Amino acid sequence: MQQIEQSIDRYLAAMDSADRATPEVAEAKAERLKEKIETVEKQMQKLKEIEAQLHESPDQQISLT
Repeated sequence: MQQIEQSIDRYLAAMDSADRATPEVAEAKAERLKEKIETVEKQMQKLKEIEAQLHESPDQQISLT
């Protein structure tokens, strides 16, 4: 989860730099970065759900296969 948070921070920094670029380039980069952020946020949510399941299981184990 920490790696995902770091990825989001990198994407946000890239969006800031894209804002300083020409409008056409900035818009294309911003859209692509927004999609990446949405993807990693979904991954983060899924990991949080798995973590909750892990804590609820009696032996603190779950099988993802």
